[in-house]
Amino acid sequence: MFEPDLFFCNDGVLRVKMGNKPMLPLQFIYSIHKKTKGDTFSFMTYWMKRTTHFEENLTVGKFLSCLEPWGDFFKLITDTNVPAYIEEVKKPFSVKRDDNTEDVDYLMIYYSTVIRDDVDYKREKEEIFDIEKHLNSRKEARLSGYFLIDGHFTCSGYRRGIVEEYSVSHTPLKEIVNTPIFLSDKQFVFFENYHRHKILEENKSLLNTSGYGVVDSQFNKQALIGNINYKLEDVVTAFFDWMAYEPSSRDAFNEELKALVLSAQEQYDNETNSKNSTPTGSPNQVIDFDQATDSDQDTDSDQTTEEPLGSESGKTQEEVKVSIMPGAFQSITEHAQEEMNIYNTYLEIAKKDNSAIIRIGGLKKAACEETRMKKQIISKQVPTKYKKI
Repeated sequence: MFEPDLFFCNDGVLRVKMGNKPMLPLQFIYSIHKKTKGDTFSFMTYWMKRTTHFEENLTVGKFLSCLEPWGDFFKLITDTNVPAYIEEVKKPFSVKRDDNTEDVDYLMIYYSTVIRDDVDYKREKEEIFDIEKHLNSRKEARLSGYFLIDGHFTCSGYRRGIVEEYSVSHTPLKEIVNTPIFLSDKQFVFFENYHRHKILEENKSLLNTSGYGVVDSQFNKQALIGNINYKLEDVVTAFFDWMAYEPSSRDAFNEELKALVLSAQEQYDNETNSKNSTPTGSPNQVIDFDQATDSDQDTDSDQTTEEPLGSESGKTQEEVKVSIMPGAFQSITEHAQEEMNIYNTYLEIAKKDNSAIIRIGGLKKAACEETRMKKQIISKQVPTKYKKI
């Protein structure tokens, strides 16, 4: 059934696509809406739920330009000064880096969910005076039997072929304005096993590592990979959630951060010089969590294969038959036809209005040549053979 989709086009215009019909600028449809109802909020709340795509060769600057007609609206829903970002990309500038760091090759928005065991820590009777000692000491803990489930969008930078993920939340806008931006067509569900392995003291993971579709991730994690579609609200929220309130506050933060990094580097150098005088395994030893968890990772080769959920050994499952009542999908087809009629009306108006630019012809969705899963570059999953079910 046809539903209108939104495309962030590489010429800086947000357009509507309905089936194989010519594409219309969303701003043109908005101008018609304002003449009849004049309510920006009701108009945008409808389109915020539409499936959204990026056109090939879309850059960060053109992405922001697409949002310009509704900058004030997006400012309210993101708590970010979106108009300030839009104005910033209009300024002429030349990028002259004052350091040896290299630019990212592209930005990518993706959605991930982390599932980890909920852990209860035994309450300590004595008061905490030495924070460093407290953080580096081993503590008594237990699994509660429940899980912590956290899902969120991320916008990160990458360099092609480099197994690393870069934060762009405080990168100066001038350094990424011409950088390509993609929507990952995959979402990820990570299962963390670190506390499970430590507390149960046995090689028990949430998922069977030999199970079909289970992917090994980093640091006692397993992952499932699935397809995903994005709505306009997802895309806008994902991008600005990782940005400072406005470019000026980002620049101020960067200066403070540079000063902190220099101070931390000086402290690190001083500690390194006196490292030989500190005995190995002393209470002041700082533990690298990533390194520790990585070294504790075990294989699940001894894990027994479990029966699939819902299956009963020795029993033949009955074939399910589906019956469809007459007219069951009538309301859906009527809604789809209504949407198409409305779009055809907009097209007729646009043909009579010289100010509306109708885009005719093919449009290629942006697709990154690398499939990224945080800091990993992964290969495509191998599908099974066809089988009647």
